[in-house]
Amino acid sequence: MRRRTKVLIAALTALVLLAALSLWLGKCVFVLRTIVVQGGSLDVETIAAAAGLAQGKSVWKLREEEVRAGINSLGRVYLDAYQLKLPDKLLLRVKERTPEAMLKCGEELLLLDGACCAIGAVEEAPDRDLIYLSGLEVSWAPGEILSDTEGRAALCREILGSLEERQAGMYVSEIDLSDPEDLRIITRSGILVLLGDSRGISEKLALMQAAVADLEGTGATGGTLRLIDGSRADYSPPCADKVQT
Repeated sequence: MRRRTKVLIAALTALVLLAALSLWLGKCVFVLRTIVVQGGSLDVETIAAAAGLAQGKSVWKLREEEVRAGINSLGRVYLDAYQLKLPDKLLLRVKERTPEAMLKCGEELLLLDGACCAIGAVEEAPDRDLIYLSGLEVSWAPGEILSDTEGRAALCREILGSLEERQAGMYVSEIDLSDPEDLRIITRSGILVLLGDSRGISEKLALMQAAVADLEGTGATGGTLRLIDGSRADYSPPCADKVQT
């Protein structure tokens, strides 16, 4: 009986010591001491604050999805890689979002990347060629994909994605989404491109790219380019005839 009591006491003592050790490790060893941010132009303090990171926080309470959401909410950057190096170091790699398009929102311009993700609003257009979007009324928040109730934001995302994939954005000045059944693009050389509806939009954009490149190669500016079923393009020079638009 006495032997069993000693064994029980020893076991309880070991459990208490183990619990104390775990508590000490959690409070004194496995706590966040170093945050390293690679990439992007924002400072560590800004990134850490957005991600809810603070020195002294238990590393066991860190959640990658929460850190990602916090950083992405800044709009300008997004989390590309997350690495926890025990016992006390967190490595974050972030990337800048590249503005590809802009949309008028009140008195400001909303900058968007190629995936229609909101970067942020500015008072003046950046000193670079961006695609201007018209015919969109959307809700947005920094770091989030544009959304609306009519599906035009999703259509815009499809068009921008296809242009980016083909590296054809350099031909486009404006995308008019006012009427999803009568989509229009104005090129940087002033050609009005009539896309029609959204069916076969990727094929239509490929045809537009080829046709506009050929036209610009001949020095053509202005006029109207009609795309028919993504298989044929008809071009009318300026003033050649009256084009009903």
